[in-house]
Amino acid sequence: LMIGDSLITEGVKFYDANDKPVEIENMQFKTTVPGEYSFWASYKAFLSKPVDIKAMSVAVPVVPADIKPESTAFTKRIMLIQFTGTGCGYCPGMIELIGQLAKDSQYSDKFVHVACHSYNDNDPAFIECNLPSAMGVNAYPNACYNLDASTVFGTQNLSKTHLDFDKQYNKAAKAGIAAAAVLDGNQVVVKAGIKAGEDGNYRLAAWLLEDGIQGKQANYMSGTWTGDYNTHNNCLRSMIGQVGSKDFTGDSVNLKALEKAEQFMVFNTKSSWVGENLHVVIFVSTNDGGAYHVNNIIDCPVNSSVSYEYSE
Repeated sequence: LMIGDSLITEGVKFYDANDKPVEIENMQFKTTVPGEYSFWASYKAFLSKPVDIKAMSVAVPVVPADIKPESTAFTKRIMLIQFTGTGCGYCPGMIELIGQLAKDSQYSDKFVHVACHSYNDNDPAFIECNLPSAMGVNAYPNACYNLDASTVFGTQNLSKTHLDFDKQYNKAAKAGIAAAAVLDGNQVVVKAGIKAGEDGNYRLAAWLLEDGIQGKQANYMSGTWTGDYNTHNNCLRSMIGQVGSKDFTGDSVNLKALEKAEQFMVFNTKSSWVGENLHVVIFVSTNDGGAYHVNNIIDCPVNSSVSYEYSE
């Protein structure tokens, strides 16, 4: 604890994030329990700012080495966000549409699917967030591409979806992404890397998803699709990189072409979430005609890593 250039070692009181007094022996905090901790101190009439600590029992993961440091021919993927819920009887129409894309070899490796279960709060995958309102979603089912509200669409025929998808995919990837993620107790620890293809301002964010969530899906449809409506994958659980009430595009970083940057992130998990079913999507947003939209995205399982990927 410092006041100006003076080190204070006596007469200090410590408090946690709930303003409850805590004992910190010898001015050193130690723990064997992974988690997030926050403290502040008082000394006479002085109050410190809070100090936030992320305690881990594992080493910080390392982003894989770049095998083509002089290349900017990055592999491209787009983000496809589905707004859904187990209580939405028309949502199986969108589930089927996205399922058809995922089974098509021409599209399956070109997108990362995120399911935002925001329709009904008794949904086991429900997330309370303002992502739907940020995208202008006022009906279900809906979906959109790359955090771009102008791309929101409802259930439609597959041919129209292919046309809209191709329009988004054909935009050049301006950045590459690499990441490593580990599960540490009730935390998912992530190190994300971004590599610039050109000089500019980029934004980096990460979302935590979970697969295999079981929930009875309402279904008013009479289609012939044979997929499993009651097992829900890619369900959005938590987000890092929200910079405004309606801005989820990530934290800003300025880079020169071929320059890299890394960001350390920690997600807190809940006891009901299944650790081995968790994975992290990391995405880069760029300025696209006056607004930031997702330009590239990867999907990294926990206890694994993804290297920078190149198309040639």
